[in-house]
Amino acid sequence: MKKINIRDVAKEAGTSISSVSRCLNDVPGVAAVVRRRILAAAHRLGYDVRSRKQHVVALILPTIQIPEIGLYCTAVIDSVRKKAAEKGYGCLMISQEDIALLSEAQISCAISFDYLGDVSHRFPNMKNIPLVCFNDIGNHLEQVYTVHSNEEKGIRMAVEYLLQHHHTRIGLLSVQETPGNLCTHLRCKAFWDITESLGIRNSCAVHFFSNELPAQEAVGLLLKKKCTALIAMGENSAPAVIYGLSLLGKRIPEDVSLITHETQYSRFYVPRLTTIAQDFPAMVEASFDLLEKMMRGEKDLSDREIDYKLIVRESVRDLFQTESEPLIVP
Repeated sequence: MKKINIRDVAKEAGTSISSVSRCLNDVPGVAAVVRRRILAAAHRLGYDVRSRKQHVVALILPTIQIPEIGLYCTAVIDSVRKKAAEKGYGCLMISQEDIALLSEAQISCAISFDYLGDVSHRFPNMKNIPLVCFNDIGNHLEQVYTVHSNEEKGIRMAVEYLLQHHHTRIGLLSVQETPGNLCTHLRCKAFWDITESLGIRNSCAVHFFSNELPAQEAVGLLLKKKCTALIAMGENSAPAVIYGLSLLGKRIPEDVSLITHETQYSRFYVPRLTTIAQDFPAMVEASFDLLEKMMRGEKDLSDREIDYKLIVRESVRDLFQTESEPLIVP
């Protein structure tokens, strides 16, 4: 016996496949009379509406311009997959370059974590699919919202923690990303604003590393400026910065204190790394909340900002602590 699908339901109801998909996924945009006709057709054909996933979320991966799917990307993917499964959503992953392959018949909503400011302007051509951009620029004119980490608070926590440990010469390190990276811009601006407000800006510095300027050279430039502590931005930065310090013969934290972004590996380094952590589960929770409100047709929505967490371990030394004193870890 032939298995009934949504094409059969659309033919029976005399409507489009996309309308059937929206109706069965409970997505706004289908007139009440059409919805009743679709459900009646599904019932006549014996199509089991309950067997379908209630919704399908498209997860739009970063552009292929990004060199690799690193620790940041895997953390986002893991959080979205877990939340989608918890809520009974199907999850379809697709690259930024392949957005045009998506259709209303496939998905109910989308989350993009391509962070170069492009998706929010390309995607609205698909008017009926709600979109949230993760750590990227939104597009409120097209009802595209963003959920992002509070970069100012994250940088402030790192700088103030170092200052509490008497570090006034602080270097900020980041991978040189493709132009348009919102997070890199916000982090650098926050660093300069916060160090200015604390009266230490003139003794602090920022350097980027890339294929043209390896991490050990960027680290070396900061150490020449007598930085006693480094903040390595980005979930993928820690290995390169730690390797650079080792090549320069510098110990952590005896010679240089270090704060990085939290990853699943941060607690396995020696010493274990003090970090600032993006709250990915909270960000994904906020993303689904926004998407569901858009699918219900709610208005007066706004972007969501999620705070960082400071995780204290052993990679920061108090400059006023003598070598004979033990390092006390909270």
